[in-house]
Amino acid sequence: MCKHIELPDNIELHIYGNGAERDDIKHFLESSGKNNISYLGEVSKEEIQLKYEVYDVALVPLVKRIYGSVPSKIYELAHFGLPILYMAGGEGEEIVERFGLGKVIQPNDFEELNSVLKELNKVSLHEKRDHILERASENLQVAPQIKILSRIIQD
Repeated sequence: MCKHIELPDNIELHIYGNGAERDDIKHFLESSGKNNISYLGEVSKEEIQLKYEVYDVALVPLVKRIYGSVPSKIYELAHFGLPILYMAGGEGEEIVERFGLGKVIQPNDFEELNSVLKELNKVSLHEKRDHILERASENLQVAPQIKILSRIIQD
């Protein structure tokens, strides 16, 4: 992703985590000249949640779809009202679309990702935050899900 993403001058990408591609990302960024991409390593859950309040959008990419699972980041990001650029396919894509949590981009479609990044507008992202918080509260918390399951079981 770091090789193909084209960030406008007013956008920075902050990468967190300690995954298998950590060293590759570090080496690429050291030699690429892409100064608006930072690898920040692994941070605690508490630290990352504080970051959600200052960031404008979250990018959730997966190289390969994991069948039968949804990245838990979707629920956490929605809880904080952070709009999601979801680039992973599968069930997570359906959740992002159904509840209006952000924009779905097909995995590895960097042309579309770059197009979306050029169109980002800070004002509309902050307006989207309120919508996401409302949708998450109504649909993605435990209590509403239990109500839905109860109705399904009763039918």
